[in-house]
Amino acid sequence: MFRDYPTSLKTNFVPNRILRKNNIILVLRQSMEPFEYPKTSEEKLIEKIHDVEVEDNFRWLEELESEKVREWVNNQNNFTDKHISKELVERYKQELKDLIYYSREGTRKVRGTKEFYHKSGKTDDLFIIIMKDLISNEETVIVDPHEWSEDNTDTIWNFFPSSNGNYLVHDKVLGGDEWESSLHIMDTRTGKYIDEPIQNTRGANVAWREEEGFYYTRYPDKNEVSGEKVFTERNVFYHELGTDISEDKLIYKNKDPKVIPIIQSTIDEENCLIYINKGWIQNDVLLYKKDKNELEPICQNIEATFSGNILDNHFIALTNYKAPNSQVIKINLEEPEIDNWEILIPESSYAIDFIELYGGKILVRYLEESYHQVYIFDLDGSKLGMVELPSIGSTLYFDGTWDLNEFQYLFTSHLHPYTVCKANIETLKTEIIFHPEIEADGFKTELKWYESKDGTKIPIFLTMKKDTELDASNLVLLYAYGGFKYSNVPYYDPRNLFLLRQGFILAYPSIRGGGEFGEKWHIDGMKENKQNVFDDFIAAAEWLIKHQYTQTKLLTIEGGSNGGLLTGAAVVQRPELFGNVLIEVPVLDMVRFHKFYNAQPWMVEYGDPEIKEEFEYLFDYSPYHKADQNQKYPSILLTTNINDKRVHPMHAFKMTAKLQKIEKENPILLRTMTKAGHGVVSREQHVTESAEIAAFIMWRSKEYLT
Repeated sequence: MFRDYPTSLKTNFVPNRILRKNNIILVLRQSMEPFEYPKTSEEKLIEKIHDVEVEDNFRWLEELESEKVREWVNNQNNFTDKHISKELVERYKQELKDLIYYSREGTRKVRGTKEFYHKSGKTDDLFIIIMKDLISNEETVIVDPHEWSEDNTDTIWNFFPSSNGNYLVHDKVLGGDEWESSLHIMDTRTGKYIDEPIQNTRGANVAWREEEGFYYTRYPDKNEVSGEKVFTERNVFYHELGTDISEDKLIYKNKDPKVIPIIQSTIDEENCLIYINKGWIQNDVLLYKKDKNELEPICQNIEATFSGNILDNHFIALTNYKAPNSQVIKINLEEPEIDNWEILIPESSYAIDFIELYGGKILVRYLEESYHQVYIFDLDGSKLGMVELPSIGSTLYFDGTWDLNEFQYLFTSHLHPYTVCKANIETLKTEIIFHPEIEADGFKTELKWYESKDGTKIPIFLTMKKDTELDASNLVLLYAYGGFKYSNVPYYDPRNLFLLRQGFILAYPSIRGGGEFGEKWHIDGMKENKQNVFDDFIAAAEWLIKHQYTQTKLLTIEGGSNGGLLTGAAVVQRPELFGNVLIEVPVLDMVRFHKFYNAQPWMVEYGDPEIKEEFEYLFDYSPYHKADQNQKYPSILLTTNINDKRVHPMHAFKMTAKLQKIEKENPILLRTMTKAGHGVVSREQHVTESAEIAAFIMWRSKEYLT
């Protein structure tokens, strides 16, 4: 079952070696039976780009509507079905159902005398939306997406109650396809929908203007524009309740496919803030004043990011301008020039990644060694204290208002399921509103540090059974992301609890490219510095093996989306280092990634293949192009979804085709879902996907003989 590795690694693995652990005998076997993959045709194609000959013989797999491609996908799914044990998948599905189908609730959004939150019970596949009357305490299910489709693949991503709770806007996403998304407007007093649905609202923001109407973002209809503009022209509109959607006013027209506008109501709900995000490193800030019908610039053409809100004609903002770890500033709208800015909360040794204005104060979230701490500051910048959190972990989905002296948030960690908490701004005490009934006793999480290739110290969270022995016999799942300023902070995944119960160690490093240590940490992992990300991840694997947490054959690496680029690059660069590789909804063709859907903003993060200097470093690590005919590769499972219109499935398709051409002794498998997008939609899909991944790892890592 396992291929023979170079002599230098055989000290870490012996074929047919028997290990005794926890009264279970692990028998590791080796098989050299070649895999006979479904037929994949090669159509010779060499393209000259910046004087470099680029081979792309599987480009035909980019044509998703082609009958030939559909047949190929079906054959690949059948091949995967044939080789991953159905018996093991079904067994794991039964065990995973108990973990994934648990009662879960979201942060309460208190608006007037009502509160709104999403909830899923132990038998629900999807989240439903609950409205609670705070006077009578009566709860009502006001939106139930289970009624929308028989297979529960139409769902809600987000919802936006008005300031007094009389209206609710929610989205509806069909079949996991985020581009098949619409906004629906409900009068919560009657439970009936008003006005017509607003189409083409993928990932929409909604910003209410009191109870009169709301601002929102949407993309043009296919009949309005041509080509890729359908995916890149995200504009801002205003809808007045009771009027026809066709009369909605265009507030901001986006002319740059590399930018994404995000909107937010001002505290008084009179006006609308528009953030023009240019990738993940810079944005402009505009203020739309409805009464004057004008856009007023606050911050423009400044190499920094800004977020915050308007208070008494001042913009209270979090920014990394001349402060890589970020600081909180105050900008007078009458004198917005940089020289007039006032620093309220200066930069410190820990990065600030989030602020909000609640209860007359400033809430500030810090990243302290890759986990969150939350502090409350007065408006003059004086620190009032630290909010009491349940333990070390992560905080997210905050909700509160300027008028209430409390706010709500979700808390989570690797062993702590998402818990609804309410914090008092005056006392700083936290009250738990809802805690899922999940038992995660018998495990522990440790924070360790290791050195990357260039000597940079990287933190890594390790979660395992309390009695785990470091004898190189443990199954390890190594997961990271490494990009777009996304911080790999501790969070709960029920699938991971299942793996822990199977004896796995979970390893989650905070590698460069994320935001764990501020903007410098991010910049050190983007564009021409992207190799640092791969080096950090590879160094984590080497450290785990060196310190006897595991050995090569029992080490699985996992990453999704940009993290799929990470695991794809890691296995191409160091194939002998890993036993199993999970490459999920990945970005793998770094020469053509920008030509599909709304990927053009990613060029700010990755680089522009149309520019010679940037093409050179992109092509140098592009996993699809660098897979080597003369190399041996470990067992690999790639996953994608036909309805994924964020990362085109062609990345996974073409990489599968190329690797199957190369590697015959270890399986190269592809799983493609047909009614899911950039990830699964329902809990049923989550169960199936998790069971298959676990079965794949177990099949390629060990067999239990009692």
